[in-house]
Amino acid sequence: MFSQLMRFSVLSDVVTDKDQIDRFFEHNKQETQIRRMPLFWLQWHMAKCVAGDLPVAEKLLEQGYREANEFERRTGKTFDRRQLDDRRSKFLMLRAEKTKRTGADLFRDFKEAIELTNKILRQNDPQHYPFETIAEVVQAYRVVGHHLDHGLKALIDNWLDQLVIYAHKRIGVLASAYQRDKAQSALDNVGS
Repeated sequence: MFSQLMRFSVLSDVVTDKDQIDRFFEHNKQETQIRRMPLFWLQWHMAKCVAGDLPVAEKLLEQGYREANEFERRTGKTFDRRQLDDRRSKFLMLRAEKTKRTGADLFRDFKEAIELTNKILRQNDPQHYPFETIAEVVQAYRVVGHHLDHGLKALIDNWLDQLVIYAHKRIGVLASAYQRDKAQSALDNVGS
């Protein structure tokens, strides 16, 4: 049950006060076993995104990556970073929409989000969530893309077109009908 409560989506259904949610994470990070879990930091990151505290959210996500590196050093095993990478892509798009990023900074955010989503889509055993991330990237681009000059927009247009085309081909490898339906629904929101 505790591991389910650590999922922000479950925790936010039970506790709605932002200060109580922060106390929950602050209390639990005191436990070494929990603090070493990369996905603990991911969940806290998500809570901070919902609270609108994007600078802290970014630091928490970076801590998740550090813990993934430390896990690999400690165990000699590879940590699957798909969830971290997917959240990074979504975070970059949230930040693009909520802040005043323009020019090269905004371009780098789109470039990184597209590259991470492409990487996740190409891995074995894909799930529906990178397809939803594509829809979020496209939506953010529609909202803030006008802040980019024509040359940078042309590059992003090309990368997004390639990503969406590949995603349409990739739906067929999703294992369950539920996953395929969620992925198709996300791509339907993209248009293209």
